Amino acid sequence: MTSATPLETCLVLVTRTSDGADEVLLGRKLRGFGRSRVVAPGGKIDAGESAQEAAARELEEETGLRAQTLAPAGVLDFRFSHDALTQDMRAHVFIASDALGAVQDSDEIAGRWVRQDEIPYVEMWPDARHWMPRALAGTLRRALFVYGADGVTLERFEL
Repeated sequence: MTSATPLETCLVLVTRTSDGADEVLLGRKLRGFGRSRVVAPGGKIDAGESAQEAAARELEEETGLRAQTLAPAGVLDFRFSHDALTQDMRAHVFIASDALGAVQDSDEIAGRWVRQDEIPYVEMWPDARHWMPRALAGTLRRALFVYGADGVTLERFEL
């Protein structure tokens, strides 16, 4: 559904180095939009909340981790113009390289650390393979992803 005001959301790419390998925290979505896909932690930005505040809150709610620093990594716009059931979204992406705590599953996401050279893009939304490597490399600024009538097929994108 094409909407004048997209739903404001956030995504957090939590990174670390373990045994010499760069890793990112991803998880299997357990309910709601994107259920069963592998995703980064994140969610809706509440009224009166900044994108950064929402990212910190969502990260802790979904994984138990507390980010000391959330570095802005870019903005993603998603258009579902042919899908009357899905609202357009804007996702503010953050990188957290200094999160504290141990990963805990929540009712939203079952998190796990993944080597950055083994990210399971085939199990993710099709846009992830385009923006996530850029975000992790620090080169993402803005991107647009337009989905088709089925709400899951990526028709086109602009980086």
